[in-house]
Amino acid sequence: MESAKIRFYYTMVEQGTAEAVVIAIGDSTVLGKMSKLTRGSSGDEVTGLHREVNRFVLFVVLSTITAIAILWITWGIWLNHDHYGFVSFNANIVNSIGMIVGFLPVGLPSAVTLGKYHVYEKSRFSYIFFSFNNCC
Repeated sequence: MESAKIRFYYTMVEQGTAEAVVIAIGDSTVLGKMSKLTRGSSGDEVTGLHREVNRFVLFVVLSTITAIAILWITWGIWLNHDHYGFVSFNANIVNSIGMIVGFLPVGLPSAVTLGKYHVYEKSRFSYIFFSFNNCC
């Protein structure tokens, strides 16, 4: 977005005054055209964005399963055999749940983004502009 004289909604004038002319709204804007690239022509079409999100989710799930498998194999072969009682079966279940929780917050921003996108999709024909700025 390197345009010298184009500004987007919520552009602030820090000193003085300004006037603006609206040249595009909704899907006609530069951001709207970029949004079209993430949508298919039909609702069932898989876009590049869908493929990347699915690949990322698959990576996170496989990483979690692999780490938990390594935890249980290490516990069963070495730790429980050589140091019996150091980590009990129940404690190992708690460790596994902790690993799942440790891996899954990676998906939380994706869930929030998809929720916001769903709100945008429901109201995009009403000419309401949404700015999804994160404040925190």
